[in-house]
Amino acid sequence: MIRIRGGAARHAALAVAVSALLVVSVSGQNPPPQKPQQPPVFRTEANYVHVDAYPTRDGKIVEGLTAADFEVLEDGKPQTIDAVQFIRFEPFTSDAERRDPNSQREAFELAGDPRYRVFVIYLDFYHTNLRGSHETRKPLTNMLNRILGSRDLFGMLTPQQRPTDLILGQHTESIAEQLERHWTWGFMHPAEGALELEACGLPQLAGRRNLDKVFSDLEGLIDLLDGIRQERKNILLFSGGFRLPGRDTSVREGNVKYDGPTVGITPTGKITLGSTGRPGEADPRWCQSELNRLAEMDFGQRWRNLIRAARQANVAFYTINPQGLEAAEFAQDKPVPFINGQLPGGNPVVRKTDAITDRTDRLLELAQNTDGVAVVNSNDINPGLARIASDLSAYYVLGYYTTNTKWDGRVRKISVRLKGTNTAVRARREYRAPTEAEMATMRAALSTPAVPKAAPPEDAAFATLVRMRPDTTVLAHGVFAGSDLVVVTEIAAPAIEVGRWKGGADVEVTVGDAAGATVATGRGRIEPGARAALVRVPVGGQPGPWTAAVEVRAAGEPDQHDRIRIARAAGPLGDPLVYRALPAPVSPLRPAAVFQFRRTERIHLEWPILQPLDRREARLLGRNGSPLALEITLAERETNGAPMLVADLNLAPLTAGDYAIDLTAGSGAAVAHKVMALRVVR
Repeated sequence: MIRIRGGAARHAALAVAVSALLVVSVSGQNPPPQKPQQPPVFRTEANYVHVDAYPTRDGKIVEGLTAADFEVLEDGKPQTIDAVQFIRFEPFTSDAERRDPNSQREAFELAGDPRYRVFVIYLDFYHTNLRGSHETRKPLTNMLNRILGSRDLFGMLTPQQRPTDLILGQHTESIAEQLERHWTWGFMHPAEGALELEACGLPQLAGRRNLDKVFSDLEGLIDLLDGIRQERKNILLFSGGFRLPGRDTSVREGNVKYDGPTVGITPTGKITLGSTGRPGEADPRWCQSELNRLAEMDFGQRWRNLIRAARQANVAFYTINPQGLEAAEFAQDKPVPFINGQLPGGNPVVRKTDAITDRTDRLLELAQNTDGVAVVNSNDINPGLARIASDLSAYYVLGYYTTNTKWDGRVRKISVRLKGTNTAVRARREYRAPTEAEMATMRAALSTPAVPKAAPPEDAAFATLVRMRPDTTVLAHGVFAGSDLVVVTEIAAPAIEVGRWKGGADVEVTVGDAAGATVATGRGRIEPGARAALVRVPVGGQPGPWTAAVEVRAAGEPDQHDRIRIARAAGPLGDPLVYRALPAPVSPLRPAAVFQFRRTERIHLEWPILQPLDRREARLLGRNGSPLALEITLAERETNGAPMLVADLNLAPLTAGDYAIDLTAGSGAAVAHKVMALRVVR
């Protein structure tokens, strides 16, 4: 195992922090995403193409255009536009109103909707200096805070990660904290595979190996984003730029040559061929393979292929050089990272102005050829990032069925113009046509009738969390127990934390039957310093269902109202009452109706047992319905003389996000399946 030392430890910490912070973090609830406009009928003999277009005037997007205003050409031939959408992204949404998806799968599903804006930030610490990483901290955070809205998804990667590690989210607070803490990410650090290269006697390959890693990441990101959707995706590349060496067989001279496996003895005494696995020992086969691979690599050709792949995948690159103006006349280009504290040999001194020009040209070339923006040659990147934010503020999505029905898998060129003026519009430039086999697969999928799937019960449970909006003050929750309705009314934590409702509040519950007639009323009190009240309302033997109208009054506060529906539960279990408490088992239970909890709390649930149970099982589910390895404690006990099945879950191990407690209990042939959703916040 290779140990990371020195600066690399900081980069690894940043990479791990970035991955963890983007996984799950929920502070509010977005409305369900609207589905993108779809063509009315899919023609099995044609391929439907999405084209994003950016018509501008005086640097601003032109609004109010229709299909009649655009002309789309594919390989020079006019196409009929079937659909047009104008999508605007509203900025300045507070961090508290954004919601991170709970899983990579959920994030990618959201990103498939063109109404979401998608961009990935890539911090290339192999080709950025210390000054650049230091100067990036606040401008990058400010840009994210300025442009992120409720329909934005962004991710962040470094070379210490893989493209498949990408998590898309919306929150920036923790990212800003990590950028501030690990601002030295641009400092020199061990090369990719530094110890192996040193053991092989090949330190001069470190620069090529680092460039290979960055190119592999960008190629992998393009491929990953291409699979999410046709519409535009954006990569914000923070890098000092690249010099592109071609093939160089001369690096083989005087280096290792592999003639066959060597015989050795491992530390455990076993005879082996090749490396024995001892620390610092070179594996000649690996050395020779890596030498051949890197020496034959033509980075110029690979660069051209990367640009071509980005265009076909509709990925725009916004390139930002955070290093600012570099004025030294002669200097060494950024050294290949140190190995064991020493600069490797074979790193020639070059005219820095030539190196700067080469690196800057690559950043300009990548942005210009993918319809992005390059921010270079400036000691203040704030204006450039503001321009990027403006460039990403709105766009049109045009849809058409291609008239070319030759399914050959070839690249087809797209151009968009405004009618009347023949003004060219910045838009998606090309796409790869499907092959005949791919079209056959699509036809087969359309000819197979879709079998509707029953929505899993956790979907309905998660839908209840929509009631917890950022501006919510009071919520109610009610269940049927014995001959009573039990209604819990709770004030949301933010209202308490800002000093409101200090004197408590009076609660009145009015219960109505299915016809709307009043059945009974009940009153309770939220005591000073408390958040909730539990009110029992007798309803006798009436069958229900019932509606409970709750009114909360307090001096100096506007009256608050909520309305809920309560029904009798069928099967061996009733519906649960929910309580919040501190983690200690002896801490008092407080009734809850706002199912949002802090990680410093535990959740306690009580289901009335209506029939003797012979089996029971509870599990915790993530937002995507996958079980999580966290034990839920189950027990049976009596509360006010009634048998209850109780569950306790300590929330400390969870990250912020939406979860569900999934309970299955049986009594002979009768089975009850109960799902209760909750939200965990910081």
